Amino acid sequence: MKAFFFVVDEILANVVSAQALNITKLTGCDVHIFVERRDRYAAVLELSSVSSIKYHYDVLGEMLPPNLPGSKKWPAIVYLRVFAPFFLQNYDRVIYLDADVHCRHFDERIWSLELPSGLAAVHDLVVARSQPLGLTISRREWLDSIGVASDRYFNSGVLVIDVRKWCQENFAAKLTDYFENYGSKVFMYDQDFLNYMFQDKWVELSPQWNFQAALFHFGFEDFFNPILYHYSQDRKPWFKDNNFEENGYRIYKFLFEQANLDITSQHEDRRHPKPDFLTVIKWKVRQYLSRIGITSRKEKRLRKRWEIRRCEYEHFFRDSLSANCFSLDTRSEFQTVKPKLTFTGRKLLVEDSAISI
Repeated sequence: MKAFFFVVDEILANVVSAQALNITKLTGCDVHIFVERRDRYAAVLELSSVSSIKYHYDVLGEMLPPNLPGSKKWPAIVYLRVFAPFFLQNYDRVIYLDADVHCRHFDERIWSLELPSGLAAVHDLVVARSQPLGLTISRREWLDSIGVASDRYFNSGVLVIDVRKWCQENFAAKLTDYFENYGSKVFMYDQDFLNYMFQDKWVELSPQWNFQAALFHFGFEDFFNPILYHYSQDRKPWFKDNNFEENGYRIYKFLFEQANLDITSQHEDRRHPKPDFLTVIKWKVRQYLSRIGITSRKEKRLRKRWEIRRCEYEHFFRDSLSANCFSLDTRSEFQTVKPKLTFTGRKLLVEDSAISI
């Protein structure tokens, strides 16, 4: 038996309910939603008419060891994904998804993929060739500081798990030991811990299984045909004012409508102040100049940055494919056509790159 699962608080319950309905339609699998409420009396609107979507309330927190570190970006709830498979032991395989992961289509081969250590994931593309933003040490020094000897580091937003093997681990004890030894150096908390636990043992998947926001607007979609889009930027696609990925809001609005849920419930207190009149005029002038062939300093800076980042990703993909790193992807060469860019006056977009629902 196979299933998907999410772990969220009550604030994101509607988001994952909409996601869950889409997943059940695409895959026919059960979807388990673990809701760890900040307010134990908070009501959650369940999709009770869909028997394959199952809700669990406040069952994971008691498994969490005390005094684990966290931050605003990485609150304590992120650790709880580690314990959810212990409540899903009637399934052979499960796939964990962050709330901001959208399933576009599916490949059933993932269920039969051999998982010697019990885990498959996708490299974290943000740190594919550099250390996390804000750190002054080298990438190798960063990995050594968190106990990861391997050069490969995965993103924990999508995890393919062999339940039997996973549940053989004493995660509570190992979490405590890990943070006693590395806590002062840890930057991404449970993700660092999982990379420490499974280093050199996790099965690496193609970016199509966790197509992270770092890859948006570089034209790589045609090569990878993403299965799971991961909106891993700070501004989430259900925020109506999302200026990073406007197609994301259109997709999530559709998912909410299909589930008969109100996406405006996710808008509250999420909006940036509207730009002033002069700022808008500046954007429009830059855009007009770009259209007539005059490149502003802003556009030059963005294009240069875009070229550097795209080149870094291309090198990573070429090296990975030639070394057969990506399970379920037998291609040995990375071939892609550099896309045409459009400058909007404030950002660059790849033309005709809309993500389909």
